[in-house]
Amino acid sequence: HRILWAQALRAFAYGFGAVLLGSTLERAGFTSGQVGLVLAAVVAGTVMSSLAVGRWGDRWGRRRSYVVLYLALAVTGVVFAFSDQVWALCAVALTGALSTEVVESGAFTSLEQSMLATELTGQRRTRGFGAYNAVATAAGSLGALAAGSPELLRRVWPGAPIDQRFFLLFVPAALAGAAVAGTLSSRAEAE
Repeated sequence: HRILWAQALRAFAYGFGAVLLGSTLERAGFTSGQVGLVLAAVVAGTVMSSLAVGRWGDRWGRRRSYVVLYLALAVTGVVFAFSDQVWALCAVALTGALSTEVVESGAFTSLEQSMLATELTGQRRTRGFGAYNAVATAAGSLGALAAGSPELLRRVWPGAPIDQRFFLLFVPAALAGAAVAGTLSSRAEAE
């Protein structure tokens, strides 16, 4: 259940961010090439972090890796909320903590699925993975839907923060995820 809660918070943030990412960067004055570079860094970071977790995650510890990814997500949220430097955005994007998808399929998912597979057996495993995917899709979709809220907010509050500041939503989601990751039992680790 803890993994599902952590995943739901992250999926909501990812859904929100996936919709805002390109348009926010464009509104911030980045060229199409710079936006493409940042998005390419996000995808490359997802690939590299997935490979790293797949190769060394069990050696480092699944829970520890999970916490580190969540902390990287918090840093990513802060940098994306305040930076106007392409190199800084690309650098944090390469951590693999951000996703361009509503439902992330990177290092977080690799860790969560391996932890679920280790802890659940038989029918519980089938139900667990079904719930896991349903929660991810529902929360990510709600996050994507919520991405329209900054524009609606500006209609009633002309001084509302610019879209870029809404990436701060990643910080509480990431810190809550890190707190959950820190409370997982040792059963989540590989034998």
